Amino acid sequence: TEVGNATLRPELARQHDVGISYSLNSKLYTLNFTMDYYYNRVSDKIIAFPKGQQFRWAMMNLGEVTIHGLDAAIGTTLHLPVRFTLTPRLQYTYQRAIDVTNPHDSYYRHQIPYIPLHSGSAVIGLNYDSRRGDHYGLNYSFTYVGERYSQPENIPANYVPAWYTHDLTFFGEWGIRQHRLHAQLEINNLLGQDYEVIANYPMPKQNVRFSVSVTY
Repeated sequence: TEVGNATLRPELARQHDVGISYSLNSKLYTLNFTMDYYYNRVSDKIIAFPKGQQFRWAMMNLGEVTIHGLDAAIGTTLHLPVRFTLTPRLQYTYQRAIDVTNPHDSYYRHQIPYIPLHSGSAVIGLNYDSRRGDHYGLNYSFTYVGERYSQPENIPANYVPAWYTHDLTFFGEWGIRQHRLHAQLEINNLLGQDYEVIANYPMPKQNVRFSVSVTY
């Protein structure tokens, strides 16, 4: 009862979706495209957001929420010379999620907390497979999350600005007798951006993580 809501009710959703997908394959490349438009109407929508003391989350039901959304993604794999492959991918999400519970509420038809209207990502990977079975890769990713609001009312006091990050990953995998050795170096938030996923909880600037694993 200290974290959460003992009277939280389950949500009920009526979901409608229409989508298209397209794939093209050849010896030199593969191409995949998907797009979905959806409309959901959710009763007792469950949302969670920090409130009061640090690291204490409040869970609550919103009476009725409608969601209009669009998800689109396109990706390809290019087979380059000398055993290299290039894999770029773009993804975009539009989500208009509004509270339609009570026309007399001050936040009627406002975007619900922490749901951005626009978000997306771009990822590109370069991979190399050696003849002896070793594998090397370099991945770059860009993530964007649009402006949001930290409370049901979409007013300036509750405004949370958009954020974005650049990340890099280097990895290698080698066969050692009957085992596999995997080493990975991650450089997150490459440009040291100041940003907050949740209001008043700043995220780390540039940070590095290194990991090694062995599979027997």
